[in-house]
Amino acid sequence: MTIRPYRGKSLNGFWVEGMLVLKDEYAPNIHAIISQKSSFAYPVHEESIGQYTGLTDVNGTNIYEGDIVDILTENDEYGVVTYEDGGFVVKASTFVVDFMSNINGKDVEIIGNVFDNPRLVPSAVDESLLRAQMPEPQNGWFGKTSDDQWFVIIRQPNSDEYLMVYEDGGYDVGTVSEVFDESEHDFNRYGECIDGNKIIRLINTISFGHAKYIYEECPSDYKDVIWQRR
Repeated sequence: MTIRPYRGKSLNGFWVEGMLVLKDEYAPNIHAIISQKSSFAYPVHEESIGQYTGLTDVNGTNIYEGDIVDILTENDEYGVVTYEDGGFVVKASTFVVDFMSNINGKDVEIIGNVFDNPRLVPSAVDESLLRAQMPEPQNGWFGKTSDDQWFVIIRQPNSDEYLMVYEDGGYDVGTVSEVFDESEHDFNRYGECIDGNKIIRLINTISFGHAKYIYEECPSDYKDVIWQRR
């Protein structure tokens, strides 16, 4: 019997393939994957874990659960590789196709995965996954663009520039001028979209995973916007 490997994205941001180690009473904090190449156990994001289907796509790339594929036998149809009812299927927006009876690996091309590229198939990915795969925000900056896409703002090392990172992996570079009133409560953060002249209020609790945010959206897109915290 062949044991199919698993794939997951490490907490350091790279993908690893190998044997899955589930968290239990002896290792209660994190799932891990033992790399096929190095035999080292890498902690991975639980939401990113997927099993190898045993198939390769039209380009010879291994197809994993969670991959987003272009179904070449259909026009402009993308789907997510999912394990369902004892087998792997591709779930598109309007139908489900079985790998065994309807299509094979050569009928699809991998174009991404639900962890790195969730907006390719937004109907197949819930909001909790979008939040889970985002980088950790700095100084509480977190919100949505006018087209309903999550973002975080990350300060670049040794620079006054900030990266605004979107959930689909895109980013913009901008500057932030910071003025902080010490009389404010520790967890209150206020931002102002200068060109839209509308206040964004972000309430950040203790950690990203358990944070709660309240915000108002700028009337324009957030791209190339100068922010001020006050």
